[in-house]
Amino acid sequence: MRVSYLLSLLPALVAAQLPLPNPPFLPPDIASGAQTSSGGFPNPKWSSLLGTLLYFYDEQRSGTLPSTNRVPWRNDSLILEGRDVGIDLSGGFYDAGDFSKDTFPLVRTIPFTIPSNAQRKMQSFALMSICWGATDFGQGYDLANQTAYLDDTLRWGLDWLIKAHPNDTTLVVFIASADEQNTYWGGDRSIPSPRPVYTITNANPGTDAAAGAAAAFAACSNLYAGRGFSNSSYSAPASLRNDSYANTLLTHGQQLYSLAVNATGGRKTYQTSVPQAGAAYASSGYGDELAVAALFLSWATGSATLYQEAEAYYTRYKLADSNRVFNWDSKTPGLAVLFSQINQGSPSFGGNFSTWRDTAEDFFDGIVNNKGPGYLLQDSLLFYDGDSDDASLNPALNAAMLLRRFAPMASSVDKRVAYTDFAKSQVDYVLGKNSMNGMFPLYRFPPRG
Repeated sequence: MRVSYLLSLLPALVAAQLPLPNPPFLPPDIASGAQTSSGGFPNPKWSSLLGTLLYFYDEQRSGTLPSTNRVPWRNDSLILEGRDVGIDLSGGFYDAGDFSKDTFPLVRTIPFTIPSNAQRKMQSFALMSICWGATDFGQGYDLANQTAYLDDTLRWGLDWLIKAHPNDTTLVVFIASADEQNTYWGGDRSIPSPRPVYTITNANPGTDAAAGAAAAFAACSNLYAGRGFSNSSYSAPASLRNDSYANTLLTHGQQLYSLAVNATGGRKTYQTSVPQAGAAYASSGYGDELAVAALFLSWATGSATLYQEAEAYYTRYKLADSNRVFNWDSKTPGLAVLFSQINQGSPSFGGNFSTWRDTAEDFFDGIVNNKGPGYLLQDSLLFYDGDSDDASLNPALNAAMLLRRFAPMASSVDKRVAYTDFAKSQVDYVLGKNSMNGMFPLYRFPPRG
């Protein structure tokens, strides 16, 4: 085992995580069917739902499982991942229903409650999204007694992402055999290995993947440092503060942002350097990743320069023209919200809160008034042609997440109410308030109407 690998683990090992509850939380027995809520605060049904959604990530775990493993059918798997190339890449999460590990888009994110809900990209997009949500709405995790599981889930992904970033100018972006990725349907104990490990480097860059990982590290550093967005309408960050771990995450974020911006090979989409990864999850561009990374880093470091770089990316890469769906490949709809949060909290950065608030409202008004770019299906589910076709609920739930986050900053009471009500309608649809009286799975295609 290489000394450099052991050293890379020290910060994570020193920054101990929260102890998990004993006995552990387990999802309710599905055989019991739907049950009426008894109400109260916190509502036990919502607390159980949040816990069940976090449990989903336990089901996706790779590597040597801890003694606290709650999933009886999940086994230790691929515990020697990466050793053939001199990097310990065991751990992390599998992507969706297969066994690949994708740094840019790894595991499918759970719907509706974990705040951001687009589908793939655990090691970058989903980690960023969960940390952003737990920074804004941390009280929900605390009241539901799920903060320890939030910490456990995040560290399982973040510790793997730290290992996937073994030095300043290298990031592992894909682990899988192209021939076996979608053809192996066996159990987790007999996954064919060793598997090819694909990286981006200074000479063979992937601007989007590096910047996306930088955004994840920075957003999660903000959470672990307790750096909320100073908006009294939101709750405080979840109670898992750990300054040592926050500093470790920030260092990795800064290094990866530097790689994204300054790679000697220039700025390129990651599939240019690693076509094997792009064959499954091709990126449409990197301007949005650069902007969101700069924004989270600006908040983490108090840097007006980074904030101004984010505004420059928004203009340079004409991101307003792609303001459509918030998901693993497109961060643009979330940028105006994040710009607004940062402007409200740090006016000294030089931004204009009213400008970004108006940009966000132009987008959200189109959604709630059914004037595009999406449109409403039967029972008022938001649908985007070309995006919702394969992931029917995710674009709608991502829009709901952004609407709910932005609503307290809206320019009028009417807009605040409209945004909140629309967000609630999308969640209600998924939970069974629809003409079929059924709770939809993540990929069921709803009827057009």
